[in-house]
Amino acid sequence: MSKLQKPEGQVTVVDPEREAALARSRKLAELLDSTFQVPGTNFRIGVEAIIGLLPGVGDAVSSMLSTYILYEAARVGASRTTLVRMFGNILFDTLIGLIPLVGDLFDFVFKANSKNARLLEQELHRTAGKARNDSHAMRTLIGLALVIVLLLVLCVVLVLSGLLAAVL
Repeated sequence: MSKLQKPEGQVTVVDPEREAALARSRKLAELLDSTFQVPGTNFRIGVEAIIGLLPGVGDAVSSMLSTYILYEAARVGASRTTLVRMFGNILFDTLIGLIPLVGDLFDFVFKANSKNARLLEQELHRTAGKARNDSHAMRTLIGLALVIVLLLVLCVVLVLSGLLAAVL
């Protein structure tokens, strides 16, 4: 068993696999949400905000990357409530991200991946020492996330093919 530092300074004993999943999730959230500091400010943006500037395709790619944190949470047995909240953050981020300009600005502010990493951390603190495994919930949520991403990609392909047909 290893130790996970709580924000208040208290220590909780956590399963090494769960701690590793949290570490991977935090690392990905930082990459996607806060890798770069905007010069002259304390504001940080991540790779997701930059990828999101690509119309349609960027939002689909960002959503696919975001589902990895959801996958990690499901894999370590996070509760259905936590998984649904995480899925909601991804869905909300994705849907708002589809709106031109507004979605791009929103990506700079709403950091769904960081929120999801915090939700996973809170879940691990809450359930420390308890075994959980709800593989049905995991399969359902991951499946829904992948369907949404595939639908986004299909929408982008249809829009781009329509634009190409109109131009040609």
